[in-house]
Amino acid sequence: RPSGSSAACRRSWGGAITEASLNGVDYVNNDDPGRQIQVSLWDGNARYDEDAGFWQWNPVEAGDHFYHGSPLLEARLEATSVYTRTQPIHWAPENISDGFGPLPGDALVEKWVAAVPGHHRAFKVHYRITHTGADAHANMLQELPVMYVNPNVPFVVSYQGQSPWTNAALNRWQMTPICC
Repeated sequence: RPSGSSAACRRSWGGAITEASLNGVDYVNNDDPGRQIQVSLWDGNARYDEDAGFWQWNPVEAGDHFYHGSPLLEARLEATSVYTRTQPIHWAPENISDGFGPLPGDALVEKWVAAVPGHHRAFKVHYRITHTGADAHANMLQELPVMYVNPNVPFVVSYQGQSPWTNAALNRWQMTPICC
């Protein structure tokens, strides 16, 4: 735990990142398995209607909205990182199957989380996602990664260019408080 910072993954929720803390303050929201810092996949040909509670193809690294966790297939501590391999389950299985139990998606999510040398409060997260199905899913914006933060986070800073770790300009977003 360099300089009071830490990160943690929850095995029962597919190895999703469930903690990013500094001096005992956790910034990751864990209200349900659709939050955390994780991968949530979408299909441009599928139907999604948030108001109606309808989602089609949507494998989520942590689990579904019934609080079933995605299977963590492998987890290991490597020399400089933590590695996980997960089979994400569909967020709303009842919309694409006959059941309410966990429904495995046709993808595998591999993740490496490592402290960044020389940046004692930074973690690098590297993903590899493999489509294991024989079907095709159309392109659309993906939640890669999706990041839900707690209300104690006033803003988020991100680099979105093509040359990371070069001290290039960062983007900063003011977080909008969520109201009832």
